[in-house]
Parts: sequence; C-alpha cells; structure tokens
Amino acid sequence: MKSYTIIMALFLTSLVAQAANNYPPVNEKVLKTFNRLFTAAQDVQWRYTGDFCEANFQAEGIRLRVALDYNGNLIRTIRYYKKGLPPAILNTVNKKYAHAEIYGITELSDANGIQYDIVLYEKTRMLRLILNANGNVTASHRFKREIM
Repeated sequence: MKSYTIIMALFLTSLVAQAANNYPPVNEKVLKTFNRLFTAAQDVQWRYTGDFCEANFQAEGIRLRVALDYNGNLIRTIRYYKKGLPPAILNTVNKKYAHAEIYGITELSDANGIQYDIVLYEKTRMLRLILNANGNVTASHRFKREIM
C-alpha cells in the first residue's frame, strides 16, 4: 500500500509540473522585440498567459508592464509614475484641479491609443481621473480621504 501511495504521489506531482509549464517560454521573437524597445529594462520578470507574454520591470525609475504576443508584436504597455505627464495632459489637470496634488499616474497604451488614469489628492478627498490622449476627461470619481 505504501508503494502505491508513493507512485500515485509521484504521478500527481508530474501532472502538476506538466500543467504549470503549458505556456511556452519567452521565445526569440519576443526577446528581440523586448530588447530592442526596452534597452534600459532592469529586474525583468516574465509571466505567461495563453495569448501573450507579460514583462514586469523597471526602466529609468518608472515601473512598466508590457504585453507581447508570441510573434513578438507589442500588444500594450502600462507605465506607473508620478511625474512626467505630457504638457497637454498636465495643463488640463492643472487648470481643473490646481488645488490637488498628483499622487500617481497609470498610462495605458494599446491599439486604442493612450489613456491616463491619474490619482489626485485634495485635503479631504481623493480624485481619480481618466483622460484620453487629447487631454479630455472621460471619467472622474471622488472619494472621501481618510487622514491619519
């Protein structure tokens, strides 16, 4: 009975290991595109899904997530930063929300264009703005801020 249990345990372990490796490793096409576009990438960590590879890394002080399909085509980039908005976007934010401080920016770039998700802090509230590449606010949300 013990040997049966050990054999079953080894069999199940091999099945789990095989299931975990269903996604192909980062191939040459993906690496070529990635290395060409992101020469300053540091601390790169790869994650795989059925349709694409996703790299999570830092470059020049900015945290990025990049998705590439297995043919090496760039699907989307997501950048997380606090300073460095394009002037047109910064102008919109400063005009409408001059009293608020930028806490964080998430920039999504894909086939649909660029979108900015900006979190602003006011004295007692937090604002979340979604802006398109032209600087138009497409959505906004206000939250009460817990001050400690």
